[in-house]
Amino acid sequence: MLKIINALEYKEIFPALERFVETYEKFCIALYEKILLKDKDVFVLIDGKILGVFYFAEGNSLICCIPKWTKEIKKVFSDFIKDKKIFCIHGEESQVIKLEKLIKWKYTKKETRNMFLMEYQGLVYIKNADLSPFICKMSDCEKLMHLQTGFSEEEVMPEWKKLNLPAERMKLDKAVKNKTVYALGDEDFIYSKANISLCANKVIQISGVYTKKEFRRKGYASFLVNRIAFVAGKVGCKATLLVRQENLAAYSAYKKAGFGITGTYKIVYYK
Repeated sequence: MLKIINALEYKEIFPALERFVETYEKFCIALYEKILLKDKDVFVLIDGKILGVFYFAEGNSLICCIPKWTKEIKKVFSDFIKDKKIFCIHGEESQVIKLEKLIKWKYTKKETRNMFLMEYQGLVYIKNADLSPFICKMSDCEKLMHLQTGFSEEEVMPEWKKLNLPAERMKLDKAVKNKTVYALGDEDFIYSKANISLCANKVIQISGVYTKKEFRRKGYASFLVNRIAFVAGKVGCKATLLVRQENLAAYSAYKKAGFGITGTYKIVYYK
């Protein structure tokens, strides 16, 4: 009988979930990381064997890896989410489209991001003797905040949601503490940054790429993501990133850095 279980109640299932999601790792890196962390909000569709896995936190994100959507799966999944509040769904485009159809009756307003998933091809290494990227320290957080908020306002937040500055600072502090934020600048001013936002088995995802407006079109974003991708490659990981399909400037910068399109991704925010 098909049912949904909370993975944390069956801790021995997590290694099997890792293997299940591994095939789709590039598109499910956020979900994969939740599985690695044995998050309390990881759920499994199971009927003798694993048919799907998803992450859902009330009022937060919904991320799925359900390779084959049968009528029975749609029914069980719909019953699970019918009384739950969802802020956003994201993932590989075809998966998100299926989810949209299941929950369209719940919301009257949404905002959509259509994105390319890009992957470093390993063929480009940018050299620039004038640029010295560095890994940020906690003492750099104040200098990074204008870039953190700029990225969230322009690339992340839906139009109706107000930026939460304490939450942004917490995210920044965590990333810097984990030594995943790379930047360009000096001891007085940082003008460009990029960070490793997610790590799975063989894939890392670069996010938070942002350059102060007056410093753009100088190759700084290309340089930073290329350097992160090169470092990731040295430890056996592929670097990926997401870019809005309409953001031609960013797409061009990432292409120059050696990234190529490997699929389409979609994020939908609900009010």
